[in-house]
Amino acid sequence: MQTIPQTERASKMKQNISKATGDRLIRLQTVMERTGLGRTSVYVMAKAGHFPKQVKLGKRAAAWSEAAVNAWVEGRKSGNFCDALAA
Repeated sequence: MQTIPQTERASKMKQNISKATGDRLIRLQTVMERTGLGRTSVYVMAKAGHFPKQVKLGKRAAAWSEAAVNAWVEGRKSGNFCDALAA
């Protein structure tokens, strides 16, 4: 059996999820750039249920649904803070 390096496995998992759902997974740096939030704010808000939860890719890797983050941003723009996580 061929052993696939961890980074390659995570990349293939992201591609498979993206193909299946039509949604990409984006990493923390991209989330921070799109939302204007800092690292701590992203995690604190997610824990409180005010921001989309992360998807664990491995022991030390996480990503967020691009569609969920975009919906959250649009909800903030339109003033629908409660509805931002419904997507």
